[in-house]
Amino acid sequence: MAYKCDFCGKEFTASGHLHVTNKKKLYFCSSKCLKNSVVLERDNKKVKWTEEFRRFNSLNKK
Repeated sequence: MAYKCDFCGKEFTASGHLHVTNKKKLYFCSSKCLKNSVVLERDNKKVKWTEEFRRFNSLNKK
C-alpha cells in the first residue's frame, strides 16, 4: 500500500513514520519530514524542498 507524506508530498511504501495525535494520523516518509513538521512546527509552504512549496510559488508567480 502506498502512502503520501503529509509534509513533503512524496509517495512511499510501508517504510515511513506514523505520528498519531488526537483523532489524527500523520504519515511521514522520513525522520526529516517528521522533525520539520512535529518538532520544529514548520509550514510546508515555506520549506523549499517540498511539493507544496513548489505548487504554492508557481501559483503566486502567474
